Amino acid sequence: MIPLKAPSLRQLRRYAIARSLFEATSLPRAIARLGFVQADPMRAPARAQDLILAHRVKGYRAGELERRYPRLAVEEAFFFNYGFLPRATMALLHPRGEPRAWDAWDARMQARAQEVLAFVHQCGRARPKDVQAHFDHGRIKRWGGNLSASTHLLEGLHYRGLLRVARREAGTRVYETIEHPPQDDSSESRLARARRLLDMVLQLYAPLPAASLGYLCGLVRHGVPYLAAEVRIVVNDRNICFCGRFGGCGKPGRSAADDQNFCRDPIHRLRPPSRRGRSHCSYADVVHRRSSRGIRNTRPCRRAGREFHPSPIAEMTFGRN
Repeated sequence: MIPLKAPSLRQLRRYAIARSLFEATSLPRAIARLGFVQADPMRAPARAQDLILAHRVKGYRAGELERRYPRLAVEEAFFFNYGFLPRATMALLHPRGEPRAWDAWDARMQARAQEVLAFVHQCGRARPKDVQAHFDHGRIKRWGGNLSASTHLLEGLHYRGLLRVARREAGTRVYETIEHPPQDDSSESRLARARRLLDMVLQLYAPLPAASLGYLCGLVRHGVPYLAAEVRIVVNDRNICFCGRFGGCGKPGRSAADDQNFCRDPIHRLRPPSRRGRSHCSYADVVHRRSSRGIRNTRPCRRAGREFHPSPIAEMTFGRN
């Protein structure tokens, strides 16, 4: 077999833009095509979900996703980051199981969580201040600061799949109980779910270097800890590691055979982005921040989990070639 030539930065740029910046469509179709929309309350320069959807949804306005959320078949949930995803995908995340050791609850917190769950079930829907007023759990120390224990319990129950976000009121989540359908626990079914979740991640962020792929897979293992072993198995299967698995590169004049050859190039052959120049920066390694002159591209950030989403200005991400 003739070894394949690694794609150039120009090819990767065309591929990323052609695949990510599709023609503007309706809000449900855009979310279904993306598979996941990262949510972030920081408004610098705007919330992540609004930046992502503004260039992909016809006539989109800031905050439209939250306003229409109760009528859409989407869910707020933690996947590899927190965001919105189709309801059908939500079923793949559960039963999620216990989080990592530092997020686990002791017996006292477990008892409190059961009380909160029963209270929300009785009320139908509840806000954090309703739970706090009923139980007066006080505050706990988390990540160097004080956090309402009631908010912490609600977020933990949401992560474990026992609560869902019904709507938001002035940005505050309103929770209600939820029951997920039973899942097939066979090894084949678990591998299929892990493969489908990783396909979603690759479809959203490819092309990207192997280092970024490994970082994302670590986030996925945290998001679905019950599939952590299966995620490792799928990642080690080189059949998924193709930078062009999800369509052609979008380069004019290329034939289907050329695109097929381009799509076969393993993602692990790509060199990690250079730390010295923006021209070698990966599509997934750019952090967009606010400056006095508006949106600008900052230097590559290898730990860009907070702003790890497709950008409408991706054409500038790879520099000028």
